[in-house]
Amino acid sequence: EEVDKVGLENVSMLRVALRFQFASFVLATVAIAFACSTVVYDLLQYSPETSTLSQGVGLAFAFFVTQLLFSFLFVTMKMFNLRSGIRLKGACSLFVYKKIIALRGEIVSLGEMINVITADSVVLPELYTAISIFCATPIIILIATIYSCCLLGATALIGQLILILIGKSVGWTDARVNATSEVLSAIKLIKMYAWEESFEKKIKGKSVSCFTIGLNANIIILNSIITGSVLMITHTAIGLPLNFAQVSLDVASHMFFLNCLKFKPLFCQSILTLKNPEKYLIQKTDTGPAIVTENATMYWPKPASEQEEVPPALRNISFTLPKGHLLGVCGNMGSGKSSLISSLLEQMHLQQGSVTARGSFAYVPQQAWIFHGTVQQNILMGEAFDQDRYNRILHCCSLIPDMKILPGGDQTEIGERGINLSGGQKQRISLARAVYSDRDIFLLDDPLSAVDAHVGKHIFEECIKRELVGKSIILVTHQLQYMQFCDNVLLLDGGEILEAGKHEELMNGGGRYAQLISRYQLEQSTVRGRPSSVRSSCLICVIMFKMLYRYRYVSFDISDEMDDYFSFEVQEGDGQLIIKEFSSQGSISWRTFHVYCQALGGYFLAVAVLLLYVALIGGAAFSNMFLAYWMEQGSGVTLCFLTQAANVTVEDQANVTLNPDIAFYQEVYGIITLVIVIVSIIKTYFFAKVSLCASSVFHMRMLEKVIASPMSFFDTTPIGRMLNRFSKDMDEVDFWIPFEVNYFVNTSLSIVGSIVLIIYAFYKMVYPLIIFFAITLPFHVQRAIRQLKRSEITSRSPWISHTSSTIEGLSTIHVYGKTDSYIHHLLCDFNSSHMYMFQSGMSWVYLWTSFISSLLNLCVGLFVVLTPKDDASGSMKGLALTLSGFLTLMDLARSLDARFCSVERIQEYIKTCGSEGPRNVKEAQIPEGWPQSGSINFQNYTMRYRENTPIVLKGLQIHIKAGEKIGIVGRTGSGKSSLGVALFRLVEPAFGSILIDGDPVLFLGSVRYNLDPFNKHSEQELWLVLEKTYLKDLVSGLPEKLQAEVVRNGENFSVGQRQLMCMARALLRNTKIILLDEATASIDAETDALIQTTIREAFEGCTTLTIAHRINTVLQADRILVMEQGQVVEFDSPDVLRQKPDSLFSSLLAAANTIDA
Repeated sequence: EEVDKVGLENVSMLRVALRFQFASFVLATVAIAFACSTVVYDLLQYSPETSTLSQGVGLAFAFFVTQLLFSFLFVTMKMFNLRSGIRLKGACSLFVYKKIIALRGEIVSLGEMINVITADSVVLPELYTAISIFCATPIIILIATIYSCCLLGATALIGQLILILIGKSVGWTDARVNATSEVLSAIKLIKMYAWEESFEKKIKGKSVSCFTIGLNANIIILNSIITGSVLMITHTAIGLPLNFAQVSLDVASHMFFLNCLKFKPLFCQSILTLKNPEKYLIQKTDTGPAIVTENATMYWPKPASEQEEVPPALRNISFTLPKGHLLGVCGNMGSGKSSLISSLLEQMHLQQGSVTARGSFAYVPQQAWIFHGTVQQNILMGEAFDQDRYNRILHCCSLIPDMKILPGGDQTEIGERGINLSGGQKQRISLARAVYSDRDIFLLDDPLSAVDAHVGKHIFEECIKRELVGKSIILVTHQLQYMQFCDNVLLLDGGEILEAGKHEELMNGGGRYAQLISRYQLEQSTVRGRPSSVRSSCLICVIMFKMLYRYRYVSFDISDEMDDYFSFEVQEGDGQLIIKEFSSQGSISWRTFHVYCQALGGYFLAVAVLLLYVALIGGAAFSNMFLAYWMEQGSGVTLCFLTQAANVTVEDQANVTLNPDIAFYQEVYGIITLVIVIVSIIKTYFFAKVSLCASSVFHMRMLEKVIASPMSFFDTTPIGRMLNRFSKDMDEVDFWIPFEVNYFVNTSLSIVGSIVLIIYAFYKMVYPLIIFFAITLPFHVQRAIRQLKRSEITSRSPWISHTSSTIEGLSTIHVYGKTDSYIHHLLCDFNSSHMYMFQSGMSWVYLWTSFISSLLNLCVGLFVVLTPKDDASGSMKGLALTLSGFLTLMDLARSLDARFCSVERIQEYIKTCGSEGPRNVKEAQIPEGWPQSGSINFQNYTMRYRENTPIVLKGLQIHIKAGEKIGIVGRTGSGKSSLGVALFRLVEPAFGSILIDGDPVLFLGSVRYNLDPFNKHSEQELWLVLEKTYLKDLVSGLPEKLQAEVVRNGENFSVGQRQLMCMARALLRNTKIILLDEATASIDAETDALIQTTIREAFEGCTTLTIAHRINTVLQADRILVMEQGQVVEFDSPDVLRQKPDSLFSSLLAAANTIDA
C-alpha cells in the first residue's frame, strides 16, 4: 500500500509502523493520566470545613481507580504494540531476507544485511511502545499547556517552553559490530600473520557514547526542578497569587510529560532502525532468466555508494550450447570466465543483446559453498534420497575414500563453510551436489583445481564424461589438457570471446588458443622428456598461495570464579562437530554484578557515582521540602492576626506573593536549583565515563578471548552464535543496561525519599504494609522472567546463523531452486515466540506492581483525608500525595535483572573460551631478526585438530635445511594441509615439537590496506611487489589506484587476482619461511609461468614448502615429501624417487603424465 501511495523512491517504514498504532489506547492513556492530576488537585483542595468526609474518601478511591486504570490502559497499549512490533519485526525480516535472497551481485555490505535482519529487527518490538508514547507527546504538551494556563495564567507558558527546549537532547549511535565482524570473518588469516594485537588495537577506536543516555535520564529530575524554580520565581516576582495546590498540579502535569521524554532516545533509535530496511525496498531485483545467447553485453550491478556507471564486464558474447554438449571455457586471469558463469546465474545485468534459457541449472562454484549439516545433507540439499544414485555419485566424485576417513562417514557433521574439510573435499561435495540434482545444464567453474591429478582424471572421466553424459555442460578451467575432450571451446580475453570453435579447428587456425595449447604441451613434454637430473627452467609450477581461503561473515576479558555457572557439552561422537549452546539456570549470580562493578572501574568509582546520585536525589527532595515549607508560610500572616484583620481573607493568607520575605525564599530556591543542576552535570559526566568503560572492557576482553581461542573453537562454534554475543548482547551492555541502571537508581533513591516523606507526613501509617508489598511479589516472578529472557537471547543464534549461511550461498540457493525452502526456514521464528513470552511476563509484573502502587496511593489518599491538620501540614500532604504516584520500582528491578543475562552470557565467553598457546613466552627470548636461517625440524610431531578426534599427523620426524625447496605431495586427505596448519601453530601439538632457527582472504577496504594494513611500507615498496606479481597494470588502471575499493572478500577481483594479491602480501613481509599451498591454481598457464620466475627470484634464500595436488608443480624442488594418512612415507630428491618404480611418488607422477598426454 505504501508503495502504491507514494511510489518506490518515497517509501517510509515509519509511516508503515504508524499505521499499526492504536491511537485510541494512546489517547485514553493520556486522558486518564491528566484525570489523575485533576483528582490530586481536588484532594489537595479538600478541607473538612468545606467538604464532607464521604467526598474526601470518594476522592481517595477515585485516585486509586484512575491510577489503576492508567496502569491497565498502559499495559494494554504496550501489549498491543508488542504484538504489532513482533509482526513488524517478522515482516521486516522476511521482507529484507526476500530482497537479499533475490539480489544478484554485490550491492550492499554483508554487515549491513546482518544488522538489519538481526539486530535492528530484534529491537523493534521493544521500541514500538516508544513510538506510540513519543508520538503522543505533542498532544500531551498541548493539554499540559492549556491545563497550566488555566491554573497559573500566562506564566505557565515559560515552564512549557523550558520543557521543550531541554527535551531536545538525545541521540546515540554505535558502529563497532562491523569491525568485529571483519576480524571474525578472517580469523585464520589473522592468526597466520600474527595480527591479533594489531586488529585488537584497530577495534578499540570503535565505541559507543553513553553521555546522552545519562543526560536523558536526568531530564525528569532537572526539568521538574528547573521548571518549578523558574515558574515559582517568575510567578511570584510579578505578584500573581500562588498556592501549593496549583504548584503541585502543575508539577504533576509536567512530570507526566517528562516521563514521556525518557522515551526519546528509544524513539530516535526506532527512526534509525526503521530507515535501514528502506534501502532494500528500493533495490530492484531481476525476475526473468538471463542466459546469454547472442551479442550480449553484461555489467555488474554497481554498489549503492557509487555514482559512476560501471563498465561492462562482458561484451558482445555470442555462443550456443547444444543439448548434451560439453563447452570448455579458458582464458587468462581476469578474462571474464567466472563472469560468464555469473551472467548465466542472473547475477549480472543485461545491457544489450538477446537472452534465452531452456532447462534447469546445476552450479559448482569456484569457491565451494558448504553449509552446516552432515555430508549427506550437503549432497542431497533437500532432494529425495536414492541409495543407488547416491552411491554412484560418491564413486564418480571420488568421495568413497573420504567417507572411510571421516569419523562418521557421510553422517559426519560439517561445520559452517566446511571448516573441517580440505579444499578438495569441499569441492567434490559441491560437485556431488550438482550431479545428484540431475539438472539439464551444468555450470562448472574450475572444479578440478583443488584436487589431485589422479583424482581430477577420475572425476573428468567418471563424472563429467560418463555420469553427466547427455547433459549440457559448461566447464571453466585453467587445466588446458582437458580442452581436447570438449565438444566446443571458448577462449575469453578482456571480457570478449577471442576465439570459439572445436579444439581441432582452433589448433589448425594457429591463433591465440593454438599458441596456449602448444606452449603447454611443449612444457609438459619437456618435463617428461628431460633426464631426471636436469630441472626444467620453464616448468609451469601451478602453486597456490592459499592461506586457507574460506568465506566468513559477520552483525563477531574479565575473569572470575564462575566456572560452575556455565556448561558446554561437546558431542563429537559419530561425527558430530558443533557444540550445543546451553543457557544458564537459576538466578543471576552476584558475581555477575560484581564483575560489572569491576568493569565500571572498581567499587570506588561505582560508589562515588552512587554518592552523586544520592546528592542529586537528596537535593531534589530537599528542594521539594523547601518548596513545601515556602508554600506553608503563605503570606506570612498568622491565624491570630487573621482574626483581628477583617480585610485579610483565607485566600490572601495562603498567597505566597504577599509574604514579606519572598525575596529570601526566591533566592534560596534559586540557589538550590543551581546546585542541583551542577551536581546533575557532574553526575552525568561520571556516569557516562564508567558506563563507557564497562562497555569497552566487556567488548575488548571478549574480543581478546575469542581471537586468542584456538581454531577448534571456530570449527565448533557457529559464527551466528558469536555474532549474537557481539551484536545483541553487547547492545544490551552498551545501551539498555546503562539506560535502565540510571532509571533504577534514580527511581530507587526517589522512592526512598518518597517513603521517608510519606512516613514523615503520616507517621501512623503501617510500616509492614509497605514492606510486604515491596518485597514479597518479586520473588514469585523473578525466576520465570529471568529464564524467559535467557531463552529469548539464546533463540537468536540459529536465526543469525541461518541468515549468514544464506548470504554465503546465494548463487547455489538460486540455482537449485531452494529459495522457498530457505524462506520457510526463516519463518520458523522461535525467537519472536520467546520474545513475546518475555515481554508478556514483564507486562504482567508491571501491572501487578502498579496495582500495589495504586493501593499505596489509596492509603496515602485516605491519610490525606483522615489526618487532622495538626498532625500534618497541607503542604506535606500534597507533597506525599504527588510523590506516591511514582512507586514503580519492582518492574524496573525485574527488567534490569533480565538485562543482566547478557552480561552473564558475555562473561560466559570471557571465562570459558579456551586459549591457544601464549603469543609471547617469557622464558623464550626470541632474538631479533629470527628466524635468520630458516631451518625446520619436526621432532616426533603428532597433531589432532581437537580433543577426542583422530590423529592427523603421526610422529613426524623431518629435518629441512635452511633455504631448501621442499615439494609436499600426497593424495587428498593425506595430511598435506595439516602440515601447514602445524607450521602456523593454528593447532597445538598433541605430542612433539617443531623447532625453527590456504585461501586468498581480502579485507573490506582498499588495495593498499589489503597489502599493508598497518602502513609499515612505502608506496614504492607496494608498487614493486605488485609489479613482481603482475598486478601493477591492473591496479594502476583502477581510478583510485592503491586506494581503490576492495569489497567484501575481494569479490570485485577474480579468484586468480586475489591469489596474486595474497602473494604480493607475502612478498612484502620478506619472511624466511614460505608456505605455498596451491598458490596459483586459479591462474592461467601463461601468467603462472611468469609468477614462477618471481617466486624463484623473490624467495631465493628462503625455506620454501610447496603443497601441491599436481606433481608437475614441484619437480624443481630440492626434495619431495610424500604424505599418506598423516605419515611421511617418502622424503628424498625428485630424481631418486622417480627412479623407484614402486614408490608412491612415481605412481602419482604416472597418473599426472597420463592426464597430460
